[in-house]
Amino acid sequence: MTDYTDLEIHLCPREAAGYPVTLRLGAEQKFPPGYLAAELLPWVSTGAPATAGKRLWAALLADPVLRDAWDPGMAVRPSRLAG
Repeated sequence: MTDYTDLEIHLCPREAAGYPVTLRLGAEQKFPPGYLAAELLPWVSTGAPATAGKRLWAALLADPVLRDAWDPGMAVRPSRLAG
C-alpha cells in the first residue's frame, strides 16, 4: 500500500497584496500564510496540464514566506512531494 500525504492549498479573495494563501501538509502541519501575485490572473491556459501545474506551483512558491515555510515540509516526504 502506498502512503500519501495530503496537501491543502487555500486561496482567499484578493487583497491589496494579492491573493492570501495558506498551505497545510497532512492533518497537522499548517504553514504561515503568504500571497499569490494578483498578476497571475486572468489565467491563460497553455493546454498542457503538467505545464500549468508547474506554472501555478512556481507562482505559489514565488512568495518568500510560502517558499521558506515549504522547504522544511519537503523533508517530511521528499519522494512523494518532489516534482
